[in-house]
Amino acid sequence: MTRSLSLGLLACTLGCSLGTSVVGGPALDSGAPSDSPVADLGPSEDREDVPEADLGSITDVSTVDAPDAPPFGRPVLPGPSRSSAVAITSDDRVAVAVNRSAHSVTVFRLTGRSPLSAERVVELSTGAGSEPWSVALAPDDDTAYVALRREGQLVRIDGLHGTPTLSATRARVGAEPTGVALSPSGRTVFVSNWGEGTVSVLDASTLAVTDTLDLNAALASGGYLGAGVAARRGLAHPRALAVTNDGDADEADEALYVTEFFAQRRGTSGPTGLERFDQSHVGVVYRYALGARSLVATPLSPAADMGFRGTDGAVAGCFPNQLSSLAIASGRVYVTALCESPRGPVGPVAPPPPADAGAPADASVVDVPTDASSDAGSAPVAPLDPSLLNVRTQHTGAVFVIDHATGAELPSQRVLLNARFFALYESRRVADDASRRYPLLPVDLVFQPLVAGSTVGATVAWVVGYGSDALFRVRFSPSGSLVEVGNPTVATLPHFIDLGAAATPARLPYGLAMTSSGASAVSVQEHSRNVALVAFSNQSVSSVLESSASPAGAAAQVADGRRFFVTGLGRWSLKGQGWNSCEACHPDGLTDSVTWYFGRGPRQTPALDGTLDAMGAPRVMGWSAVFDEVADFELNVRGNSGGVGAVVHRAGDGATPPRVSPEDRIVFDGSPVVGMQQRTATPQDGLSGSIDSIATPAGTGMPRGVLTDWSLIGRYLGEIRTPRPPSTGSDVDVREGRLIFTQAGCDGCHAGPRWSLSRRFYPPGEGSSDRVTGSLITRRWSRPPGAPTALMPEGGTFRRSPFEAASDQIACALRDVGTWASGRGVAPEGVDLLEVRADMATVSQGATGFNPPSLLGVAHGAPYFHAGNARTLEEALGPRFATHRDVFAPTGMFEGAGGVVRLRQLLAFVASIDERTEPIATPARIGGSSGFDPDVCGQLR
Repeated sequence: MTRSLSLGLLACTLGCSLGTSVVGGPALDSGAPSDSPVADLGPSEDREDVPEADLGSITDVSTVDAPDAPPFGRPVLPGPSRSSAVAITSDDRVAVAVNRSAHSVTVFRLTGRSPLSAERVVELSTGAGSEPWSVALAPDDDTAYVALRREGQLVRIDGLHGTPTLSATRARVGAEPTGVALSPSGRTVFVSNWGEGTVSVLDASTLAVTDTLDLNAALASGGYLGAGVAARRGLAHPRALAVTNDGDADEADEALYVTEFFAQRRGTSGPTGLERFDQSHVGVVYRYALGARSLVATPLSPAADMGFRGTDGAVAGCFPNQLSSLAIASGRVYVTALCESPRGPVGPVAPPPPADAGAPADASVVDVPTDASSDAGSAPVAPLDPSLLNVRTQHTGAVFVIDHATGAELPSQRVLLNARFFALYESRRVADDASRRYPLLPVDLVFQPLVAGSTVGATVAWVVGYGSDALFRVRFSPSGSLVEVGNPTVATLPHFIDLGAAATPARLPYGLAMTSSGASAVSVQEHSRNVALVAFSNQSVSSVLESSASPAGAAAQVADGRRFFVTGLGRWSLKGQGWNSCEACHPDGLTDSVTWYFGRGPRQTPALDGTLDAMGAPRVMGWSAVFDEVADFELNVRGNSGGVGAVVHRAGDGATPPRVSPEDRIVFDGSPVVGMQQRTATPQDGLSGSIDSIATPAGTGMPRGVLTDWSLIGRYLGEIRTPRPPSTGSDVDVREGRLIFTQAGCDGCHAGPRWSLSRRFYPPGEGSSDRVTGSLITRRWSRPPGAPTALMPEGGTFRRSPFEAASDQIACALRDVGTWASGRGVAPEGVDLLEVRADMATVSQGATGFNPPSLLGVAHGAPYFHAGNARTLEEALGPRFATHRDVFAPTGMFEGAGGVVRLRQLLAFVASIDERTEPIATPARIGGSSGFDPDVCGQLR
């Protein structure tokens, strides 16, 4: 035991620059700021730096003989159990990794300590399309439990040290299970059901479900969803799990922690200025006491200052969303999340000229937090095109902290990672190019144990950047305050571990597991389908092994499209540093449930599973019907993410290695050409022309792009799976609700394979989309006789305002359902929205209505309508939005006792819609014999 402790401390001290921490921070319940300014990265009261003389022993640590392995199996787990995509047995002999897109689980045999070696033992298929998502290990070190997301099942793997075998016994849990963890004794398995809002409790030996924890009631009673909302399945979306472990067999004093994936509205509390839209939500973590069997919800507060200012000079705040992972260490619970800042401006904006006309170009840019003691830290200014400042003020990876003893958040100990790493790079004068990287999409966090797998006293954690192909080091003091990120004091160590730089690249990491000594780790990757063995002695990848065979053919194209969708590297975000990506707003290709203040106004993020039909043709896209091709989002990549983009006339500048540059771009929106850029003769952006004609080598326009990235993203969008619905009603209610759906005329807007009448009804190109001669301009449509006058515009050209980018849209696709009234948003009490554009002043677009969304997976798409006006389906179908509900319904259909029943049944059916639901055909007429053809855009044919 002494030898193991010494080696564990040595590896962590030298490999992680841990040094000897000095307790000097505030008490855990202190409200005082605990962070020292990040700009001063010299010694602090919470850090003793590793002396330079000690650095030579780093080389020696990798060759130290491994200690004797701990005994095979044990009565209790050595530390907290947590959900992740990869796990290592406590004897460091076996690793188990889930291959989500390959629908399999791979078992590896491990040897050594640092560097770690591995060989693949077996790949076990869990069934076609099963989506193994999370794995946890039993104390016997020989049994693994795996949650199958698509199948809604828990499976067991036996014999990890011998012949690993998938047990024939499978347990049915809830919809979309995403996390699995065990009690310390291993007798109980917990599974978080993301699509159900529950946690299944199972007997580990029999896989029998013994209890179900209903988190929906806790969420509803917390006031987040409005007054009087009744609990039902699918309100909550639990994601990650972790179970405390004090090291003994008594489990009555342990607790289960569960993250609520989506942020929740905080009501009317908080600031009253425009900053309120950055602080309008809180994160939620549930705590279930195993002994008392009690459940409470802990809110995680928003941050007033995320560390950067945008082009308007205002301080940007952010709120915790997409709570993806949990870790327990030293009496605290750590939660990774994206801290999101939806208040405008969010895209490229040219700031006003500086007051002193003779000053340097960015002398007016103020890009530091206003409070040096804020959790963002203080950072000097890095030169940046001022119009791109808003790229920094949309998302940041973050770590939020809860005190296990009190159950309360410790807001002074939260870490906003982008600002911290930005300050590190500035202080170390790291080149402002791809040499810098930020932890985009922090999907996992693991502490390095000090001894035998225990996280007691652990202070060094590693964050997995899913969208940045890297691991990021974060070091805390024993009191919990942040000491440092990266390696500011050890010049020989990197500031992040670049998984993609390995000889065999490891791309899109989504899970990390530590060995018991903390000297090594294993990460598992989605795109490259491999595992990377990480050595902390020099903080590098020592080797990479295949976990599952790479896909081929069409499946490979989908995988590549998924990678481009997720990554913030290379051409996909500002300087390839990992600031943003499509996945940041569309987790799993779905929705982040956030209302962003974009150029047209407040817009709720839509799920993308309803974007393309079976032939790959898209619907008219955007709440204001502004795009008609997937590649139209190229301008979002260039603007919101600050990337070079993928519509380019060259793949790089010819240097070795090649560098991507804004000069590679094809300019297709009429903007001035800069340097080596090329431009189209006529606009091809938005509803003009066809960007597909120039985006790829297969296009017919000129100049023509050299990459196929956007076509691959389109392949991926066509494969996004709609999540399984929750069990919100009886089969009878669902069947009756389907009849009510058509009786009420819901199919007048929501019908067809994608459950929306919004579909592209013309081939994009000069013939239809030229701003002067295209048929969308030269031909007109009219509101049919019998159509409600309030529902749609009276008619006109199919396309409106082709020469005004801020107003252009497909007019015939719009429907006014009563959510926008004279420039004011319509919403129930407690839902604060402002109908303004990204400048937070100009009235938003919406007078003539909005583009009907798809109803695929609508149970998981809250809040609803264009600006998140309704928090629940009950509100969306309730009296506040009767204009929407009753537009085609017979008078009084939802009134009285019978109306209450019909409304319940309608909700049960709508909530059940997924890709397996038989579509309802678009009716030839809506509103009876005196009605009209609802497909008014079809008048162009």
